[in-house]
Amino acid sequence: MPAEVKNIIFTHEEIFNTINSFEGPDIPRLGEGKILSVSSEPGETDHLCVNFLSYGRNIERQFLISYANFGAILLNYCIKLKIPMARKASKSSRMMGDHVSLELVLGTKNVPVNPAA
Repeated sequence: MPAEVKNIIFTHEEIFNTINSFEGPDIPRLGEGKILSVSSEPGETDHLCVNFLSYGRNIERQFLISYANFGAILLNYCIKLKIPMARKASKSSRMMGDHVSLELVLGTKNVPVNPAA
C-alpha cells in the first residue's frame, strides 16, 4: 500500500494562537505580542526555539518547546478548528523553512528493495 503524507503548515500568527490556547505546565503564556521566528538548531532533534516579541515590555524573548509538546499543541489546535486528520496516521511536528508543520503519514513507508522477490 502506498503511503500518504499530509503537511499542515502553520503561520507565526497561528503558532502564537496555538501556544496561547493550550493549557499545560511546560507551555509558557505569551501575552500580547508576536512570534518573530521559529527554528531548530542544526543537529537539534528534541526542541524548537521560539523567538517572541512582547508588546507590553517591547522586549524579545526566546524559549524552547520540545517537539513532543509542540506536536500535542498542534494536534489540539487542529481538533479545535476541525481540520480533518486520519486517526490511524502517524503524526509528528517538523520544521519547514521558518514555519512549523504537523506531518501526518498514513500507510507504510517500507517499500521492498527488490519488488520482484
